[in-house]
Amino acid sequence: MKNSARPATRHRQRHAGRILRGLALAVVGLIAAGAAATQSTAEPAQAAGPTVVATVEGRPDLVNVADNQYLTTLDVSGSGFVSKKNGFGGIYVLFGWAGQNWKPSSGGVDGLDRKYVYDDESNPTGYMLFVSFPGSETQYAANGGLLNADGTWHAKLMVPGPTFEYSDRDGNKGSVNCLETQCGIMTVGAHGVKEPSNESFTPINFRHISDSGTKVDAQAGTTGQTSAQGKALEQQASGGAAGVAAPDAADARPATVPGSPDPAALTDDKRGSLQVTVGDTQLKVTDAAADPASWTGFFVMSDPQFTGWSKPNSAGEFDVRLPDDITDGEHHLVAVNAQGDVTGWTTFDTSGQTPKTETSADQSGSNGALVAAAVAVGAVAVLAIIVLIFVILRRRRNLQSKEA
Repeated sequence: MKNSARPATRHRQRHAGRILRGLALAVVGLIAAGAAATQSTAEPAQAAGPTVVATVEGRPDLVNVADNQYLTTLDVSGSGFVSKKNGFGGIYVLFGWAGQNWKPSSGGVDGLDRKYVYDDESNPTGYMLFVSFPGSETQYAANGGLLNADGTWHAKLMVPGPTFEYSDRDGNKGSVNCLETQCGIMTVGAHGVKEPSNESFTPINFRHISDSGTKVDAQAGTTGQTSAQGKALEQQASGGAAGVAAPDAADARPATVPGSPDPAALTDDKRGSLQVTVGDTQLKVTDAAADPASWTGFFVMSDPQFTGWSKPNSAGEFDVRLPDDITDGEHHLVAVNAQGDVTGWTTFDTSGQTPKTETSADQSGSNGALVAAAVAVGAVAVLAIIVLIFVILRRRRNLQSKEA
């Protein structure tokens, strides 16, 4: 009996050893998977959203501005965009005005919710750019180059000046004066493709850059321009029919950013008559006492952010774009004059507005921590099972030894 029991015991021991080794490998696999999951979720893949920076050609110190009298060539760089290899289309880069619901993904309509400078699609000169996905079937038409795999691109965009003409969907003509409303660079999905992750708006402010007493020709501030562009420059310099009227120097937009208002200056007697309607991306501000001939600047506080200079329309209304990183809750809107003096203030609440869809790095880190914690719990559970099986098998082996 002793001899017949030993082979069966050894067989059970070998079987138990295989089980233990398998469970140990499972634990190692869980730990490795947890490390990989933590690393992958901690990397924000283009989580911050698309960002555009524009500098005046040849003047990298002049950021997100254009000349208030003449055509300006901007070196425009983008990052954080979503690139799709061999995908259809890419992005359009446009200069113009964006209303509250300007985004194509939100139903925004050309000529109504967004108004921008058009270009000749058959012979574009740089007023509109097409940045193509690499390998797209329409890549041949990419006058703005390619959208790199890492979400970056670079191109040159022509801004005709602070005023421009546009057409709505019915072909009706209109004009926009960027000295009276905020204009900027828009990026949208190309060829009718609505791509929310590639939609962005970057404000461009106008200021005196060129010497207005110097005649601008084809070589002034740009390189390799066509004769048509040179002619447009000359027309603008002479106040001609390029769609850009040279503003009076005394009426020019203030060239400086005022200092942030002192919260102590926000007293009841400084409230003025500001009224605010909150939208998803901007505020509609009404000031019945606003002087239509004077410039007004706005700060969004608590963390003071200057939104730019503007003039009211005939109804005393301003469009004030909200900062991209504004949080839900109550904030202050402060109006200042060209000297930086507070002319009015009020409060507004962004609670309940459409939340931003981008995933932040903090959220990614939080998700990674949850995955790691779940994997750790699973590994502990498997280890506990291993220990339990080991104890049971050892006790059984001891009993069998005694019986033998």
